[in-house]
Formats: sequence, C-alpha cells, structure tokens
Amino acid sequence: MSAQGLSYQVISREKINNILREKHSLVTSTYINNYNSCFVTIFKDGTALMAPPILGGDEGIFFLDVKSMEEMVTSKKYPVKGIGTFWEKEKDNIEKINSNIHFYRDRLSEILNTELVFDNNSEYLCKVSKLINETLDKRKKNNNIKEYVSIYIAELIRQKYNGRWGLFIEYTFNNYYIPYIISEDKSCDVIGSVLNELELAKYMPLNIEAIVIEAGKKFYKYDKKRYILLE
Repeated sequence: MSAQGLSYQVISREKINNILREKHSLVTSTYINNYNSCFVTIFKDGTALMAPPILGGDEGIFFLDVKSMEEMVTSKKYPVKGIGTFWEKEKDNIEKINSNIHFYRDRLSEILNTELVFDNNSEYLCKVSKLINETLDKRKKNNNIKEYVSIYIAELIRQKYNGRWGLFIEYTFNNYYIPYIISEDKSCDVIGSVLNELELAKYMPLNIEAIVIEAGKKFYKYDKKRYILLE
C-alpha cells in the first residue's frame, strides 16, 4: 500500500475502519500519541496505522513499517489534509499572537477602511462597533472579518483585565491553536465568546464595550495541560 514508493499511504476514515476490521486479529498494541492524541495501532505483520482524533479530520496514515511511523512521529509533521479552519491556516502567526497582534489589527483596519488602535474608551468602542456592524451588513464572503474582529476584541479584553495570551491546543495530526486570555489561574474563551456575539449581530448590533465588560465574568479554572502560555 505504498504511494509512489513511499513507506506510507494517506487514507480516508472509511479505509481506516476497513483496515481495522480486516487486520483485527493481527493487532499487537494500541495507544494514543501524546503529541496530537492520534490513535495508533500496531500489527503483527510490522505495519501500523494512525487514525485522527474524533474531531481531527477525515484522513489517517497507514505505514508499511513501524520505523517509518516512528520517524514521522519524531518529526511531528504529517502529510494529511488539515481541517481547513482559519486557525489552522494561521497557525504560524497564532503561535506568536502576542507579538503578531498588530498584524491582525492592521488586517481589520484594511477591511474597515480606518486605522484602528487598541483603546477601551467608551466613545471610541462605540465608533468601532458601528463600523463593524456596517461592514458585516455588506461584507463579502471569505474575508475572515469575524476572526479578525474576534482577535481585535480579545486584545482589548486582555488589556482591560491585565491578562496574557494562552493557546488552547486543538488536537489533530498537525496541531493548531485557538487563542485564549489567561488571567492569574483562570482562562477566558474570548474568541468563542466574540464569534457567538457576531452570530447574534445578524439580529442585534454588535456592542464591543458590552462584550469587553461581560468577559470579566467569563474567566474560569482551566486544564493547564491543554494550553501553551505566551509571555
């Protein structure tokens, strides 16, 4: 089952299930990979299978030998299609969001055709809210305005509550991250909260100041093992 001489083949979930059924009697061990929570199955004939986490995409990898799998595991680079989310595509920038935050502010500035700053002044937030609401009403598809808005507001929340950036690990073959705000020993899912508010913006205007204030009530204890803290 090699592809162009390679010692592995990228396969669909359907093929993963077929292999597990066909080679069930040959299973010698199974475990979960610590790095990305992928499911690993080793067979008596020397082959191996890596299946994605439950929400980790629709592709897995079948290896002709365990050594090839171990080499790929060591590299932490897997030749599978991603989930296709904004956060996955922006992984390299999100990994350094603490130093890249102005990059996302500038992207949103271009969309809104105004030069944004990070300012929690009530009058200023009212002005920016109005601009975003007007743009949402006439936005073109696929310009990721919701994600840029969520990052912009997240930074306002971080500044207001003297927090720091944390990255919530989304497990898939090639892990990616969702930014959170960490304050003392609690975290806030600022991105999720803002994206929910943007969905509601279809029915009522977005109010950035209200979101920032409400965020103060949404800091909760969190599982530190699932996060990477940024300086």
